[in-house]
Amino acid sequence: MVKVDGDGQMDASLAGDFAAPIVSGHADYVKGNRFFYLEASETMPFARRAGNLALTFISRFSTGYYSLSDPTNGYIALDRRLAECLPAEKISKRYFFETDLLFRLNTLGAKVVEIPHNAIYGDEKSNLDVRSELVQFAGRHVITLAKRLFYQYVLRDFNPGSVLLFFGLFFGILGFIGVLSAWAQSTLTGIPRSGGAVALLEVLVILATILLVGFLNYDIGKEPKHPISWLLGLGVGRPASQFKPDD
Repeated sequence: MVKVDGDGQMDASLAGDFAAPIVSGHADYVKGNRFFYLEASETMPFARRAGNLALTFISRFSTGYYSLSDPTNGYIALDRRLAECLPAEKISKRYFFETDLLFRLNTLGAKVVEIPHNAIYGDEKSNLDVRSELVQFAGRHVITLAKRLFYQYVLRDFNPGSVLLFFGLFFGILGFIGVLSAWAQSTLTGIPRSGGAVALLEVLVILATILLVGFLNYDIGKEPKHPISWLLGLGVGRPASQFKPDD
């Protein structure tokens, strides 16, 4: 299944190139990347370029695909068997569609590859309201990140990353509350906290930092690297509603 945005900015003749990694069994999902060639990305309006670069950085955390760029790229190809396992009714219908789709694919363990391509920009006017969508994007990325971490490290699996994340957040929250409490008491009473109390807070912050950095390293290493669509062809991972009596 190949999707091309209808804004005239994408070369539809590349559809075969996007489908090829899926047909050959090397990927479950293929997306475009307008930033691979630096010269080509310079044709993109500056505001869009800056916004996409910022979204690339944020989406790497929320989707779990740290090696990907240009998350909002609308030129995509998807294995039909994998599409049948996605909750289509839950996927965002507007500008967050491609990012939300990446998050759903990661929860299934799908391998994603990128194909560099150029985009054609004319004098057309975008319907995107940057300010309103920016606020919505920020909130959705936070929610998406929370859901991904819960699915991958609590609900579906328990692994070293789960331990690093739990204790990292625990010590981090404890240290944050301790710093706020110490600051408030010192401000109200005018009496500075003791050296021992300050040292304890520093230890909590350092521990949280080490644990969360360790978790980030573990999370980056969990990015899906092997296609799973061939398993779906055998029925693995398919929703129960799709099984026929003779399956």
